[in-house]
Amino acid sequence: MSQVTPLLSTAGTAKPLAACTLATLILAMLVALPAGASRSLLAMCSAGFGVPASAFAQPVWRCVKCPLGSFSAGNTTQACSKCSDGFTTAAAGAMAATECIPAVCSSLPPAVPGIPACTTGAVALMQVLPGCADGPAAAPPEGGCPWNAKPCASAAVRQQCFTTCNWPAYDGSGYYVTCLPDGSWSGPGGFCFPWSCSGSPGTEWASSSCASMSVGSQCTASCNSTQQGVGFIAECTIGGWQAFAKVSDPIASGGPRRSGIGGIPYAILITNDGASVLVADDFGRVAIYSARDLSYQGEWTGLTGPSGLAQAPGANGNVYVAGYRGDLIEVDFPAGNTVQSKTGLNALWQLAVDSAGKLLGASDSGAAVTRYDPASNFAVLTAFTSPDLNLIQPYGAAVDPRTGNVLATDYANRWPGRVVAYSSGGIFLREVVTGLPLNTAAGLALDAASNMYLALNDVPGSLLKYDSSGRLVGKYGGALMYPWAVAVGADGTV
Repeated sequence: MSQVTPLLSTAGTAKPLAACTLATLILAMLVALPAGASRSLLAMCSAGFGVPASAFAQPVWRCVKCPLGSFSAGNTTQACSKCSDGFTTAAAGAMAATECIPAVCSSLPPAVPGIPACTTGAVALMQVLPGCADGPAAAPPEGGCPWNAKPCASAAVRQQCFTTCNWPAYDGSGYYVTCLPDGSWSGPGGFCFPWSCSGSPGTEWASSSCASMSVGSQCTASCNSTQQGVGFIAECTIGGWQAFAKVSDPIASGGPRRSGIGGIPYAILITNDGASVLVADDFGRVAIYSARDLSYQGEWTGLTGPSGLAQAPGANGNVYVAGYRGDLIEVDFPAGNTVQSKTGLNALWQLAVDSAGKLLGASDSGAAVTRYDPASNFAVLTAFTSPDLNLIQPYGAAVDPRTGNVLATDYANRWPGRVVAYSSGGIFLREVVTGLPLNTAAGLALDAASNMYLALNDVPGSLLKYDSSGRLVGKYGGALMYPWAVAVGADGTV
C-alpha cells in the first residue's frame, strides 16, 4: 500500500498513514462542517462564527455562531472576541466590534428614602434603536434632585433616567423619565412629598402662619407691645418644631429697669426644670424670668460682678455664680441663699457642669478652662490649657452631652478666633471652628444633638449655629448688639 504525507506532523517527522484512512478522515471532516465554516481542511470560520475553546491539545475543527456579548470578523480558527466590559450585542452572530452596545440594567432599582445626598443614574431595557443623545432638559418636579446629564446621556429607547427626592426636605419614590423612539424624553413619573411641620411652634407664634411649613423653614413672630427685641424664631425639623430663639425682653416703665439688662448682661441660664431664665449683669444681681413669656419674677442681689451661671444636676439643683473679679458662689435654688463661696481665683466667665456634677469655668486671664469640685470647696481638678503655642483666651465653655468632651471659645487678641475641643480628661482633640473675627468669640452652648450656638460679640452681633462637625448651618443677627452669652434649654429653646 502506498504512503502519503500525514495531515498533521510533529517536529517535521512524518508518520505513515494509509491512503484509504486519510480519504475517510477528509470526507468525515467535510461532511461535519457546519454552515458558516469554510470547506477547507483548516476549518476557517466565516464572519459571525468562531471555533470554541477545547480542552484538547489540538483544536476541534468546529465553527459555532458567536454568542451574545461576542463577535468575529471571520477568516479565523480562533474563538469569538468578547465585547468590552459593560457592553453586549443585540443578538448572537455579531460580525464586528461596532455591534457591541452598552449593557444596562433591565429594571429601575427601588428608591431609598433617607439617603443623605442626591444620587442619580440611568437604567434601561436594552434596545437597538437610536435613543436619546442628551439627558432630560426639563428639571424634575418639586422635591426631586437635579437629573445627572452624564449617566442619562446617549440613552437607548425605553431607557429610564431617574433621580431621588431631595431628602430631608422631601421624601418619596423619586422621579423618572423614559427615552422615547423619537429621541425625546417622556413626562416624569414617580412622586416626592415635602416633610412639613403642622400647627404652631407655641403660643408666641399663635398669630403667625406657620402651619405646614417644610423641614428647614423658619417661623418668626414679633414681640408684643409690652416687649422689645428681635422676636421669636422656630425652625421646622424632621422631628417637628424646634424653638430656636425667644429673645424679647420686657420694656421697663419707669423706676429701676427690671429686665435684668440694667447693666451689662454677662450670663444667661435656662434652669433644668425649663421654667425659669436667669440673667446675670454687672449691677451685681441675677434677674429671674419666666421661661414661658420672659415675665419678671424676681432677682438675687448683693453679688460681686456676676459673669457666669450654671446649675447642678436635678430639677432644683443649686446654681453656681462666677465673678469676673475671681469669685465662685453656690446658691440654693430658687431661694438664692449662699451655700458656699471661694475668692482669690482668676477672673471667671462662662460656667458649665459636666455629667459627673463637676464645675467648669472659662478664664481669659487664667488662659484655661478649669474643672472644679463643688463638693470640696471648689478644689481645682483639671486645667484645660492652650493646645498650641498661642495662649488661649476662653470666655465660653460647654460640655458635649453626647461625648462628654469639653468645648471652649478662644477670644484671641492676636489671631483669628476659634472653638476648640478637649476630652473629658483635658486632652486637646481638635479645632472645631476656626477663622472667627478677632475679639468676638464669646458665649457657647450645645443642644441635645451637639449642635453648637456661638455668640459673636460685635456690632451688629451674630448668633451662629454649627453642627457637631463645625459646619455653619445658621446665622442670626440684625438687632443683636454685642451679644455675650447664649443658653439652650432641655426642649431646644435657645
